[in-house]
Order: sequence, then structure tokens, then C-alpha cells
Amino acid sequence: MIEKLNPQQFKAMEVDIPSLVETIAGGKAILFVGSGFARNAIALDGSKFPTAEVLARNIGTLGGFDSDDDLRYASEKYIRSNPADKLVQMLLDTFTVKEVLPHQVVISTAPWRRIYTTNYDLVIEEAAKKGGLRIDPTDLDDSPRDCLAKKTICVHLNGSIQNLRAEDLNGRFKLSLSSYLSPETFTNSDWHFPFKRDLEMCTALIFVGYSLYDIEIQKILYENPDFSQKTFFITSPAVSERERFTLAPFGNCIPIGAESFAEKISNYLPKFEIERSEATLTSFKKYEISEVNKISRDADAERFLMFGDIGDAMLEASLLVGDGAPLAVRRTDVNIAADSATKGSHIAVISEFGNGKSIFLRSLAIILAQKGGDVYIVDTPDDYNREDLEIIAKSGKRAYLVIDSYDQHGGLLQHFSDLDPSNVTLLVAARTAKHERMHETLSKLKINMQEFVIDELDNSEVEKLVEIIDNVGLWAELVTLGADAKANLIKGKHRKQLQQTLLSILQAPQMVTRVTEIVKSVFIKNTYKDTIFAISVLSALDFPLRPSLISEVAGNDEIYSSALRNNEDFRSLVRIERGLVYSRSSIFSLVLIRNNFVSTYIVDQLLMIAKRMDDNQSDNQYHDVLKALLRFSGVERLFPERQRINNLVRFYEEVKRRISWLKQDPHYWLQFGMALLAHDDYPKSQRMLTQAYEWAKKKNNYHTMHIDMQQSRLYMKMSAKETDTTLSFKYFTKGVEFLRLVSDDVTKFSYLENLNPIYLAKFEDFNRGQKIEFIKVCKKLLQEMLKFIDGESGSYGVERRLSESRAKIEKMVNDGSEIIEKAA
Repeated sequence: MIEKLNPQQFKAMEVDIPSLVETIAGGKAILFVGSGFARNAIALDGSKFPTAEVLARNIGTLGGFDSDDDLRYASEKYIRSNPADKLVQMLLDTFTVKEVLPHQVVISTAPWRRIYTTNYDLVIEEAAKKGGLRIDPTDLDDSPRDCLAKKTICVHLNGSIQNLRAEDLNGRFKLSLSSYLSPETFTNSDWHFPFKRDLEMCTALIFVGYSLYDIEIQKILYENPDFSQKTFFITSPAVSERERFTLAPFGNCIPIGAESFAEKISNYLPKFEIERSEATLTSFKKYEISEVNKISRDADAERFLMFGDIGDAMLEASLLVGDGAPLAVRRTDVNIAADSATKGSHIAVISEFGNGKSIFLRSLAIILAQKGGDVYIVDTPDDYNREDLEIIAKSGKRAYLVIDSYDQHGGLLQHFSDLDPSNVTLLVAARTAKHERMHETLSKLKINMQEFVIDELDNSEVEKLVEIIDNVGLWAELVTLGADAKANLIKGKHRKQLQQTLLSILQAPQMVTRVTEIVKSVFIKNTYKDTIFAISVLSALDFPLRPSLISEVAGNDEIYSSALRNNEDFRSLVRIERGLVYSRSSIFSLVLIRNNFVSTYIVDQLLMIAKRMDDNQSDNQYHDVLKALLRFSGVERLFPERQRINNLVRFYEEVKRRISWLKQDPHYWLQFGMALLAHDDYPKSQRMLTQAYEWAKKKNNYHTMHIDMQQSRLYMKMSAKETDTTLSFKYFTKGVEFLRLVSDDVTKFSYLENLNPIYLAKFEDFNRGQKIEFIKVCKKLLQEMLKFIDGESGSYGVERRLSESRAKIEKMVNDGSEIIEKAA
């Protein structure tokens, strides 16, 4: 709140007006107008627009009482005691615009990204119309999804005079005390998230004609110093010292008046609108190699292993110079990927959860930037990405576009395909399952990727990881093992995976205790606890950590609070730079959830988050978060192993009661079935899959291949566990039948590993005919797999991802054929 921000810390600054107008010319600034903006506009009866005090008097006169110059009091008293029709007619006469002033036309027609106002009148819209620009009015009852796609809109936070009816006076039109905009009104509206995202993404936030009586400013700026640096108040030249003092913590005060501000826009805007350049990029961030060689120390290496926290400068030094404490494993494939990218190949980095795709992608960006390439980072999906892509494409300069979790950027990929810029190379990353789901999309967009699957560490990478862990002493009771024994542990028990190795370190009792001590003080306040949980869940599910999304998932705005941001323990858990929040790592987030939140809290919070996402689907990201929460592969890992299946079942059972349409959604039943199948509850799993099939029949053009895949898995698992040999072979046959319904892709052939448990458990018990048929089917599937790999033009990524399945099925075919021959 205001008293928490000391205005003495915020010295008055000289604002460079031409630079501010240049920022406006970029088309990414937000305009917020208050009642002062409409002053002196002419109403239908020829009178000037009234101030709030004059309007209060007029309402008092209409109702025959003394208004005390208080608008909220006057309107509330009138509505309680009088018919609303006369007041509606007076308001329409008072706020219907007949004539606007030149400065209002100039300000309204500047290239704003969005306009917000607390005014009822349509001065903005009428002034824009006079200037040859159409601006559509909207209010909090309108859906952002329907409005944000329009090029120019003005959002009336208190409602607008347009279509005013008597029944709106206590609701949509916020005039009286009972209907006036409150923090809760705005927080609960669908516009809350788009508004916060606009604040984050805009290049400038400019208030014109703002009055402290319009809306409590701290409810807009959320005490966020990142916002204050780009916030400007155009005030009267005669602004009082009190008002300047009050505004100081929230932005820069420019006491020149709206008329003079419009004059500055008229003078400078045409010059800056002639040509936009790279400097006007809003969403993409150009990566620059640091000029400072930041040498890592042991504490940095330990923090990186524990939290995944490493700044760009230190990662650069580790990769390019190699001085200081051993820090990051430089992956063998990163140089191959860099060479391919310089030759114009689009690169896709693929890995399972926690195996280092993000660090690999950052390393690739560093290497290409060090070679002199123009590298741009795409942090989050937003409306500005397409415009920035057009600027880079038109420049003709060779550029690399880095997109982590690229599956969340479907709109940008579509635009990339439409532009087909020959000078831009994509460097993307995604978790394996998400990449598989994007395969058809990429094919339709004709975007060909060279894939790099990085799940397994090679021998040299294992040796480097051993060296890093040795240096900081995190082996715990394994410290006395030799280097070879430690390497063999990573290769064997940890399956050459970074994820498994880091989990073993972070799950060690001493590490769990250290993290628990950190969170203890932060968890004292429930809203802080909810915020940390929201950050951890979004990180574990691979979503960008925009404060606007964090606050929606958490159900509070603490992420904007300076008290939380300045909390030392909180800053141990996250890093905040340039308005963005960076989780320490997805692995750390997962361990934090499992060890510091009880299962009942996890289930309850996930249910509340799912409900919030469903209630407020004004943005595609809400829908994406909801889908991720419902997906078994994502939600399962959030629960501690103890009682995991019970908590999963509770979540899936309850979520359909909170979100009723899920009962008719085949995808929901599929995910519930997968959860039960993973924990070997075959009868219940079959019930859920049957539900999925039945609801799929009622959907137009619903493809059942994902259900078919899980039905195949269910039969395969039942075959391996069935004691009756005849029934076991029947389940195997049915499993193959359903598998053949699935189109050939990496996921399908990866699932061939499900044949191995059947072979190990049942092959010797099968009769000769069953053995021959089993091997015949395996040979056929192996041939189909090899044909698929060849059809992918020998893709290194496809071949590597299928290597384990291929090896297992080849061994089954060879060993099984040998057994049959010996028995002949």
C-alpha cells in the first residue's frame, strides 16, 4: 500500500519527452485516462462535461437533496429513493459527446497498444473517430477473448454510457457506492489477467487526466518498481505538491497538461513513425555476450546443482573460458547443433523432464552469439511476438530465434510458417511428450527440425558431472567411492540421466533439511505459501513464469508485493530480473513441492487452480494450464511417492465435480484411466477407458488413437500379469490389435517396450504355436519400426529415441527364435 513505499526514495526525474513519444510510436504503450482527459468536451446540450462534484450536485438537484459534492453518495441516495429512468436519461444527456477538442483527438489517435479508462463517456472513441480511427468501447462484462483480437479498443473499467439501462446502475455501470469499482470487482473479472499482462509487456504506461478519486493507483501498479520505471503521469502544470508527492513512488510526473502533451505528440510522432527498427522490439530480447568475465566459485557450482540457478555471464564463462570452479557440463551435441544452425537448419532440443534441455538451449544461444550471430530470446507467448518477428524478418539479417517450451507458441510458429523468413533460424526446445504432440503441427506448417535428444549423458559428460559433484562435495555417503565407481553409478542406477542424478542429490536428507529451513519463514503467511506453490507448479509443468500468470494460479497478487520480493528466503527460491520470475529449476521445483507441501494441500491447491483456470479462460494460457493439470504425466510427479495413487484418484474424482463438463470429456477419462493403469488397477482403468471411448463417439471427428494406445498398454500389462497362458496370449493379441489402430510415430514404437515384460514373464510358458506367433508379430513390428526410422530420413533424434525399444525387440526376436529352433 502507499505507506509501504517511501516517496523520499523516488526523486523527481527530468523526462525526455521526444524519447517518450518515440516509445509511443513503437505501438506498445498503454494509455490510461481519467476524468481530467474529458474536461471541456461538449455534451449534447452544449454544456461542458461536468466534474465529479458538479455531476453529484446535478444528481442531488434531480432527486431534491443536498449531494455534499460526493458522487458516490449522491448516486446511491438517488437510486435508493427514486426511479432510475430519469437518472439514466440525465446521464445520457450529460455524457453523450457532441464535440471533442483537438488535443483529445491527437492523444486518442496515437498508436496505443491498449487504452483503459475509468470514465463513463465515449470521448476517447469520438475523438478517435474525428481523427479517422475507429476505437471500440468495451467494459468488464465483455469477454477479453472477443475483444483483444481487435486492433483498437478502450476498456471502460467503470462501465460506459453506451447502451446504459436502468438495471445497469447497480452493476455494469459503476456509479453508486454498491457498484463502484473495487479491487475485488476487478480481481474477479476476466480482464484482471489481460490487464496485468499489458502492464508487464507495455513499453510505457501513460496516465492522462488521472485523479486520485478515479481509482486507487496502488491497485493498478501493485507496488512493483518494474512498473514505476515505465509509468508517466501527465498532470496539470499547477499540480499540487501533495499530489506530486503521492504519485512519486509510482512513476514519473510530467506537469505539462494534456494540451501540451498532445502538442509534443503532434511535433515528434510523424518523425518516429516513418520507420521502425530493431530497437523497437518489445517481446523478443536480443542476447548479448557479457563484457564481464564472471568466474564461478564453489558456492556458485553448488547453487547451480541444488537450485539450477546460474546467470548468463557465469554460464558464458563456464562454456567459453572454462576458468573457475567446474560448473556446467558442456554437452557434446551442442557444437554439432551450433554448426547445423549456422547452415540454416532449424534445431529442436528434446528431453524428458529435468534432463537439461533449457541449459542446452541457453548454451547453444551463447555459442551462436559468441560467433557473432544475432540471437533473440522468446520468453513467453504474447500478442507482440508476431510483430517482432516481422521486424526481424524484414531486416534481412541472419538471426536465431530461441524458444524454450515451443509447444506453447503455436501462434508464433504459424506466423513463422506464413512469413517463411529465409534469414531466421529457429532454435527450440520441448519435453519429449510435448514435442511428439507437436509433430503433426510442425508437418502441416512445413517446419522441418533437426532433432537433438539429450536425455542420456555420454561417457565424457558423465566424467564431467562426476568432477562437478566431487568439487562441491555433494556425494554424501558416496564420497569415498572412486571416480570410476561414481561414473558407473550414474551410468547404471541413474541411467545416464541428469534428472536421476540431481534427484538423488536433492532428495538427500541434508539437502531436504536445508530447503525446509529456507521456506519455513516464508510459509508463515498463507498467501506467500500459495505463491511459492504456484511458481513451483508452473515451473514443473514447464510454463513461463510471468508474474501475471503466477498471480492467477496462486489466486492472489503477492508476486507483485515488494515485501515478498525483498524477502531474502524467497529470493533464495526464485530469481527476479527485468520483471520476470525465474524458478531455480524444474527439478528443484519438483523436490520443493514433494518435500514441503503435504499431500492434502497439494490436491486442494491443484483443484482450486484447475477451477480458476476453467472459470477464467479469457486467455489461451488458462486453457493450457488446465490441460497440463489434467494430464496424468504432468500431475503425477507432483505428489510424493507415499500414497501417490490415493491422491491421484482423489484429484481426478474431485476435479470432475468442480468442473462439470469434464464428465463428458473423453480426454479427462483417458487421463484418469492412465493414472490407474500406471498403478496396476486394471479393472478401474478399463472402466475409465470405456468411458473415454463412449464419449469420443459423441464428438465429431474425435480421433481415438490416444485411447487406443492406452487400451493396448492395458492389454499388454494384463498379458504379462495373467497366470492363465491362454488368456495371457489372448490379451497380447488384443493389445497388438489396438496398437495397429495407432498411426506410426515415435510414441507408438516407443511403446513396443511393453512387449518385453510379456516375453520375460510368459514366453517360456506359451505353447510352440503361441511362441511362433509371438515372434512373428515382434518381427513385423520391428520391420515397421525400421521402415519408420528410414522414412524419417535417418533423423538422428528419432533413431536415438527409439534405440532402447529397438534393442529390446531385436533381442526378443533373436532370443525367442533361438528358443524355438532349439525346441524343434
